[in-house]
Amino acid sequence: MKKISVVMGLILLAFGAIPILNNLGVTSLAIIIPNLLIQIGLLIGGIYLFIDAANPGLLSKKPSIIIGIIALVLGAFPFLRTFNIIAFDLTIPLIILNIILLLTGLFLVIDGFKIRY
Repeated sequence: MKKISVVMGLILLAFGAIPILNNLGVTSLAIIIPNLLIQIGLLIGGIYLFIDAANPGLLSKKPSIIIGIIALVLGAFPFLRTFNIIAFDLTIPLIILNIILLLTGLFLVIDGFKIRY
């Protein structure tokens, strides 16, 4: 088990799940997660999924790589736009970012328990 992957996955899972549960009316937590924190979480989570996918003992490489690419692109896009590296604007609904963040956290937790040394 990779403890860093599990801890980071649980944090990202909570950051993605809390806003979704608030929107569905399941909870009424007054936690507002800033958009910048979501994007940083996506960026770091995507990078860490790639690190986990490079491990030869991981059983679920393809889903981790796919979610890692999506998270990395969605997390890096606003920063690339800020530094004028890309010129176009892409508006992504916050619920989509929360779902991808939730999936990134979920895959980090799963990969943390599946990695064999």
